[in-house]
Amino acid sequence: MSIANDPELREFSAADADALLPLRNQFQAADDSLEVWRQRDSSPDQRQQVFQTAWLEGQIVGFVRLVESTADVLNLSLAVRGESRGQGIGSRLWEYLWVQAQPFTAVRWQTSLRDPSVTALYFLERRGFAVRERSVCSRLSLPAAPNLELTLRLERQGYRFCTLRAAGDTPVNRDKLYWLVREAVIDDPSFEGEFETLEQFGQMANADAFKRGYSEIRTNNDSRNAGMLAVNGKTWLSASLRVDLVRASR
Repeated sequence: MSIANDPELREFSAADADALLPLRNQFQAADDSLEVWRQRDSSPDQRQQVFQTAWLEGQIVGFVRLVESTADVLNLSLAVRGESRGQGIGSRLWEYLWVQAQPFTAVRWQTSLRDPSVTALYFLERRGFAVRERSVCSRLSLPAAPNLELTLRLERQGYRFCTLRAAGDTPVNRDKLYWLVREAVIDDPSFEGEFETLEQFGQMANADAFKRGYSEIRTNNDSRNAGMLAVNGKTWLSASLRVDLVRASR
């Protein structure tokens, strides 16, 4: 699609950060701070990255970012400002990206969209992406008050709730908790990668999220898992749909 005013494409710089923030909200990556987002997958052996912004009339109207997270996987983020959509800016960014991505050797591209529109999904599917998973991201603001009604009802059924400290924060109990959580997480068909080590898990078990400055806790569940979504709905305050897509790189 041709557009009346072809956008100027620029390499992303720190000066673009504030203008870029509204566009990031389409992506799961927006859960991170901008600096964390920029540095994600920036390990010492990272090979390549493309991060380009599109400008019209002095403002950012879109961006595209492609990161080689591993030798086999590329992570894609692409967005166009709402009022600038329908002018071919996304297509222009994709064309630029496709040229710049030719040296990459990865065999798979992947991306995530939050509450995606039909247009956004169609844009990606036309370019070879296929939906891999639809999940619901639930959020809980901190500090969170317990759902006393639910807790009391479950306790009457014989369940007991307590912290690790109250149960006894011993090496044996930590080990039992670690393997229980690990089994549950790995059992998720959408799980990829490696689970935390026992030492890393122990560091998380020591964390008081609110005291450490966190304002929100998030969890993701398959959108088809009605039972777990119902459980989360009794406690978690808000939720949004996330769609993960993948494509073969060639």
